[in-house]
Amino acid sequence: MLGEFKEYRSRLGLIVLLLGVVGVLLSAVEADAQDKMSVKVQQEFRITLPENPSTGFKWEARFNGDFLVLQSRKYVSAGTGRMGGGGLAVFSFLPLKQGETSLVFRYKRPWENGATRERSIHLSITE
Repeated sequence: MLGEFKEYRSRLGLIVLLLGVVGVLLSAVEADAQDKMSVKVQQEFRITLPENPSTGFKWEARFNGDFLVLQSRKYVSAGTGRMGGGGLAVFSFLPLKQGETSLVFRYKRPWENGATRERSIHLSITE
């Protein structure tokens, strides 16, 4: 039991460190939540959201391609080694031009129409 606690604490520390390295952490807590961010043209930024694809749910990003390019989208496992354990969805974006736009993330199963959670981020893109 003590060994499991030490392993859990060690993995938790690694996850916290990973979050600090990854960049911006936004936790999806409730539907219709809105955040604001300022980013710079041609300066990549990341959005990290908790995800558990073993349940079929994944974050889907919607954005205006005139303002943003999705550089990458990857999943980082929490590394618990347990079946069904969650992790993080990491989205990397590159702002293309100055202006105001929004990013909308929907947590949903690909075969279903509705989302269980939605997260909106209003972006101010500056030079």
